[in-house]
Amino acid sequence: FVEARDFTSNTDPTLSVLNMSYELQPSHDNGLGLVLTLDDGSFVIYDGGFLESDADRILNFLTQRNTRTDGICITAWIITHGHEDHYGAFVWFLKKYHDLVKVKYFLLNPVNHCGEGKDYLATVSELIDLYYPDATKLIPYTGMKFQFQNVRIEVLFTHQDILPLPVTCFNDASTITKITSPDGTTLLVTGDIQTRSRSSLLQNNMREYMKSDILQVPHHGDSGGTPDLYGLIDPHTVIYSTSNDKYGRIRGEDWALAPNAFLLKKMQVKRVILADDGIKDISLTQKTFSD
Repeated sequence: FVEARDFTSNTDPTLSVLNMSYELQPSHDNGLGLVLTLDDGSFVIYDGGFLESDADRILNFLTQRNTRTDGICITAWIITHGHEDHYGAFVWFLKKYHDLVKVKYFLLNPVNHCGEGKDYLATVSELIDLYYPDATKLIPYTGMKFQFQNVRIEVLFTHQDILPLPVTCFNDASTITKITSPDGTTLLVTGDIQTRSRSSLLQNNMREYMKSDILQVPHHGDSGGTPDLYGLIDPHTVIYSTSNDKYGRIRGEDWALAPNAFLLKKMQVKRVILADDGIKDISLTQKTFSD
C-alpha cells in the first residue's frame, strides 16, 4: 500500500516518544504512545496512552509540531492491541478533537474471540465510523507493507498467525510492525507481546526481518523477550514504555524478575529511553546512536 505523494520535501523523519500520565493510572506504569513525523509534516501515531490527559497531550504535541498550512494531518493511526492503556487516549481523542484533526487511515486488527474477554477494538472501530466516516480503515495482516510518505511500515505479526490456536490474552495479539526510514534506519514496534511462544514464532518465521536499530521493548519491559530474539534484533537504542519508577524495579540482574532489562543490559545497548519526564525525540536518519 502506497500513500500518494504530491509534494517535494527533504525533511527527515523523526520518532517522538510521548510521556504518559503515569501518576494518574491505577498501575502507575503502563501506556504506549509513539509519533512519527513524516516529510510532508503529517504524522503516524502508535496507540497513544490510557487517559483523557494523554489525549490532551497528543493534541498539544500535534499542535506544537504542526508545520502544514492546511491544518494538522495524521496520515495513519495504528492501534497495536485491545488494552485500554493503548487505545484509551485514542477514544478520548476521537470524542474531543475529531473536528480539529484530519486522519486519513486507521490500522487495527480486533480479535473476534479471546479468552480474556471482549476486544474493545471493535467498539473503537464503531467510533471511527462515527467521527471519521471519510477515513479508510485497514486491517493489517502479516506480510503487508505500507509506504506512508518517506517511511515504510511492514507487518511482521498479527494474531491470525497463531491459528488454529485460540488467542487467550490481548497482549499476545499485538500487531508487530517494523518501520524503515529513507536511509535504512529501522524501528521494531512490538506492542505488548509477553510470552516466549510469541518470541519463538518471530524467531522462526521472521528471522531475517528482526534486525533493528531501535526496539520498543515488549510489554512495558515486563516480559516478552528471549535471548535468541534480542540477539537477532541487536538494537542500538531501546524504548521502555513505562515510568521511571517501574524501570527502577525491573532493571535488576534477576532473569526471573526482569528478563527484558537483564538481556538488554547484557547486550550493552547504547541508549535507553523511558516514556517519562517529557517527550523524547529520536532522529531516524542515522544508523548509530550516541548516549
